[in-house]
Amino acid sequence: MKVYRLESAKGQGIFNAGIVYDARAAAGVEGDDAQCPYRHPSPYTDVPAWEERGYPRDFFCGFRDVPHLLRWFDSEAIRVEMGKLGAVMKVFEVAPADVLEGEMQIMFRKAAATLVDTLPVPTVAT
Repeated sequence: MKVYRLESAKGQGIFNAGIVYDARAAAGVEGDDAQCPYRHPSPYTDVPAWEERGYPRDFFCGFRDVPHLLRWFDSEAIRVEMGKLGAVMKVFEVAPADVLEGEMQIMFRKAAATLVDTLPVPTVAT
């Protein structure tokens, strides 16, 4: 199955790389704003199977498709700023056995995934 993930050009997640924080500030989105990415559940609560496996550190957050990703990152302004800051959308092919599904996100074993495409962060312009 395909998995979609926003990362820095160096392969870090956008939260760990700090991109989402800088993009939120540049877009003027506050922490309590309705479009803030922080209002969604963490993988600790959203992906029960991850807990059942003992929170293995080789699993990373992603999304099942672009509409799923856009449910999380629903601020066009933040997505535009993330792109300006070097974020990209990476598309991986992953065996279903290496994917754990949640409501708002999925977790996948990145080491077992194959990178199949690198695309711009989805915005109205892309």
